[in-house]
Amino acid sequence: MKIQNFIFTWNQFVSNAVNIELQLKKFGKTTVINSNINHKNDKWINLNDGYFAEQWSNLVSNIDDDTDFIFHIQSDATVHDFDKLYSRFYEMTSKYDVGIYAPNVDYTWHKYNVDLLNKVEDNVYNVPNTDCTCWFINTQITKKHISDLDINVYGYGIDWYYLAECILQNKRILRDYTITVDHPSHKNYNNDNANKNYTIWFDKQPSIMKEKMLELMKLHDDYLIG
Repeated sequence: MKIQNFIFTWNQFVSNAVNIELQLKKFGKTTVINSNINHKNDKWINLNDGYFAEQWSNLVSNIDDDTDFIFHIQSDATVHDFDKLYSRFYEMTSKYDVGIYAPNVDYTWHKYNVDLLNKVEDNVYNVPNTDCTCWFINTQITKKHISDLDINVYGYGIDWYYLAECILQNKRILRDYTITVDHPSHKNYNNDNANKNYTIWFDKQPSIMKEKMLELMKLHDDYLIG
């Protein structure tokens, strides 16, 4: 199985990206997509202050034809044991037809009551949304450009689109609670603008994708803690 690793970085998190890149190289081809205009690296893909959607568009453009899964991580996330994470990923993909696999994230909008989730095995559940901070995605659902940089520059909805693709392709969406990734709660952009752009982008998606995304969003709300 071939995995490609992608790290998104910006502003104060460049040093984190350097550290993550060093750790990921042994697991496969690793690419850093950098939006810090004040720090360029000749070996990286350097954008002019691009947000998530532009970073993601570059990720899709750089998936090799023979890649089976991509691993994407935000450089403000901290994985304490990459060996364990990749070992668990290989274990899950050897057992199940996985579309998306991800560890738990300490700060996430997607905190679920596990008693309501579909249990796959101990500490592994099918979830409506894994969080896109740190995740493995099957390239059967990632090789299509879905970012509209003229509308949805912040990239809201990209995760829901791929999750809907998992449902349509009968692939599992797995969260592994045996691993927790540290992630801060801040954002570096205007949330109201991001939501407005997302609404316009969502309305332009095919009917079947909107239907499946809304189904997953309903499950998400039903399973949330609190």
